[in-house]
Amino acid sequence: MNNNSEIINNDKKWKRSSALATAQKKYYEKNKNKLTADQIKYNKEYVKKEIKCECGVHYKMASKYLHMRSKKHERRMEKLKNGDDPNISNSMTKTPCECGSLILKRNQKVHETSTKHKKYMEEKRCIIIN
Repeated sequence: MNNNSEIINNDKKWKRSSALATAQKKYYEKNKNKLTADQIKYNKEYVKKEIKCECGVHYKMASKYLHMRSKKHERRMEKLKNGDDPNISNSMTKTPCECGSLILKRNQKVHETSTKHKKYMEEKRCIIIN
């Protein structure tokens, strides 16, 4: 029972001893140039290196895992599999409106409130009524 109480009370955060902190500080000061050169080399080779994915997106090596799991990657790969261009989204394709305008799919609601579209629809109703 005494051992259990020691284990439960042993949840304190561990701190570095002052001797360890000073030793680490001395080591860093002594090898500062080598450590920064190694860090720069590592960043150039792994972290900041740009890679082009098979889906066509450029990403940094550090974010490869996130990109491979992203919906953007999945959608672009699906488009490539179907033989479509992955750079063109459905919202960017222009579709003809019944009033004669070419509109983007994403702007359809805005176009329907435009004066040109409203005038055309009124003329169409007048022709159908007469």
